[in-house]
Amino acid sequence: MSQPPSSNTPSESHSHRHYVLLDWMRFLAAFLVVLCHARPEHWVAWSELNKDHEIISKLFFLLIRPGPEAVVIFFVLSGYFVGGKVMERFANGTFKPEDYLRDRISRIFTPLLPSLLLTIICVWIVNRGFTDGFGLELLGNIFQMQGILCERLEGNAPLWSLSYEVWFYTFAGALATLCLRPHKKNVTWLISGALILFSAWCLTMLDTVYFFCWIMGALAYVLPMPDFGKKGLIAGLVLAFIAASTSQATGTYQGGLIANSEPIHKAATLLLAASVSFLIPILANTGWRFSSSRIMLSGPYLAAFSYTLYLTHYPLLLVMNTLHAPFQAFTPVSVCLFFIKIGVCVAVAWLVYLPFERNTARVRGFIHKHQSLPPASL
Repeated sequence: MSQPPSSNTPSESHSHRHYVLLDWMRFLAAFLVVLCHARPEHWVAWSELNKDHEIISKLFFLLIRPGPEAVVIFFVLSGYFVGGKVMERFANGTFKPEDYLRDRISRIFTPLLPSLLLTIICVWIVNRGFTDGFGLELLGNIFQMQGILCERLEGNAPLWSLSYEVWFYTFAGALATLCLRPHKKNVTWLISGALILFSAWCLTMLDTVYFFCWIMGALAYVLPMPDFGKKGLIAGLVLAFIAASTSQATGTYQGGLIANSEPIHKAATLLLAASVSFLIPILANTGWRFSSSRIMLSGPYLAAFSYTLYLTHYPLLLVMNTLHAPFQAFTPVSVCLFFIKIGVCVAVAWLVYLPFERNTARVRGFIHKHQSLPPASL
């Protein structure tokens, strides 16, 4: 988010000190998604809100609104850390399909399964039961078919992006595996070909603009990037701001300002992905300058559970929203309660992270111990 929410932690592939700023990017993107999702049911719609503090409330709501743009950042980061690593390892001959499969399964499902259980509990608390078809919907979300053959799971809307991630990973890994031994037509070769076709079909059922965002991140990892210095950083930030603002003005989420603007919105999304892809290498190569800052070094600890935070916050908000009616005014009390909800989401995500996502490496080792796929057949 990921990380996107499900990308590797920087320390898994590179020197940790170079990725302090990217860790902060991962966590802040997840945090922004939480803020965005917490707003709609906490206050009434803007048109119904008391306008006593209009300037302050308008600025506050504007700052917490860009959740969809934060997800684009997740896709780019995922492409950078996962897709880019696939390209690099394939190019230098070190890509191992069995390792890739083990890493992706452990990374995705170790936090996902407990988050699905939490979603089930929260939906039952809110509805005192389950709607017809909830079980099939849950099964479809476990196999990452939301948006393809089923709807995203009731009570956890952010899971829509996870199906994108999984099929990005599947397509990239299967393509790399197939290209390893193009003339060795064995079972692995046939399975890889089938997975390429199936994942390509899945991606056509989804919004393919996000696949291009993911690819941009991957290319940012493998392509040589000249040192643009401060001017490049400023230019990238300006482009990202323009793209995010345009995306907000043309997006359908919470209502866009410009009618019939889907092509503009897609172009803005691609521009945002391009600008973030441009910024990531700059931030990665300058992060060492902040290695002595205690505040900046907290980024890796926060980023470590950003995926869990992304997966767990929405069902928690559903439960907390049942405790009060939407506020009709922007007051200190409503703002304090808003951030209490955010604090609960972060705290619970941390508690869920400790026994699950934190132990992803152990799950990976367990799978490796029992993995039956023989390397000789690849």
